[in-house]
Amino acid sequence: THHAFIRTQSSMELSKVSNKMSHEILNPLSIISGVAEMLEELVFDPSFSKKDMSEELKLIVQKASIISKMMEELDNFSSIHEITDFCNVDLSAIILSIVNNYKSLIDTYEGNISIEGVDTPVNVWANYKQLYSGLDNIIKNSLYSIVPLDERILNIKLIVKDEKVSINIIDSCKTTIEEVQEQLNSEFSTTKDIGRGLGLSLILSRAIIENHQGVIDIKREDNLTHFIVILPLS
Repeated sequence: THHAFIRTQSSMELSKVSNKMSHEILNPLSIISGVAEMLEELVFDPSFSKKDMSEELKLIVQKASIISKMMEELDNFSSIHEITDFCNVDLSAIILSIVNNYKSLIDTYEGNISIEGVDTPVNVWANYKQLYSGLDNIIKNSLYSIVPLDERILNIKLIVKDEKVSINIIDSCKTTIEEVQEQLNSEFSTTKDIGRGLGLSLILSRAIIENHQGVIDIKREDNLTHFIVILPLS
């Protein structure tokens, strides 16, 4: 019957979520557990220095942070359609704030980073926190994808036309269109190693953009990847 089919589909999705969560969370948890047990054994060993202990504690903090970020990602994904607190939001200010948050990363790797069209306010009707998160996911994804490359290009353009604003995020990432589209359209799709992410960030971005009556697209042109987000102006 129809209801049985729905129950089966729900069970399959729940199984998929459970399997992904177990792999992603158990990996850093096992490292935390192992390091904690080692510290417990060595804490009274006079040859075990404070420097050694500090390094092991940093590893615990690092892995705990990964788990925290994954749970935040899952929480954001589960509540995507629950937020209704919309108001006039300056899109230019959001873009500048996001880029500024990654300034140390940008300075470290000295890429060809440019921002255009943010000199004046560009207002959209939005939930600030939600829209910030959606655009941050895309820009962060672009930044980290170009870090390992010799040619690091990231260009962000805001273009206002016909009562709409286009946010073009262009990077030199070598990821194929098919791989990125898979991440935009499929939950838990990621190119990261196990324990590094749930693969929800880009599909979360797509859901946020759609929740703001916008669209998101991707294309490949002149060996560059173009993320194109279009939103209605206020």
